[in-house]
Amino acid sequence: AMKACIGGKFARDQKDWGMAQNMVEGILRKITSESLFHFVLIAHVERETDPNGGGLKLMASALGKALAPKLPAMFSDVILVKRLGKDFTWDTEDPAADLKTRNLQIQAKNPPTFAQIIAKWKSRAAGMQSLPSGD
Repeated sequence: AMKACIGGKFARDQKDWGMAQNMVEGILRKITSESLFHFVLIAHVERETDPNGGGLKLMASALGKALAPKLPAMFSDVILVKRLGKDFTWDTEDPAADLKTRNLQIQAKNPPTFAQIIAKWKSRAAGMQSLPSGD
């Protein structure tokens, strides 16, 4: 995104960062709100200042500082992956991270599988089909 905004220019100013962040945010909003497919964004984490409560939180690493706090609102689930030895788990309750869940249990050791998310999504879709059409 930055390269698309500034090309080969060496020095970047605040306006360039803002344009690149807006480009990434716009693409993500379009994908997450207008597409009819599941979308998974995988990101590294960084400690960022929490704009709501102050202090530091683990957030998705993003272009600049302003974009990371906006990312969770675009997704149904924000999960922190943890590794203990060779085992991986999905954490949805770590208070040191900016997390949310609509499809998983709020717990530290969810199994690392998308099957449970898809199953929950399908159960909601089945419930929506059983509603009266209003004709």
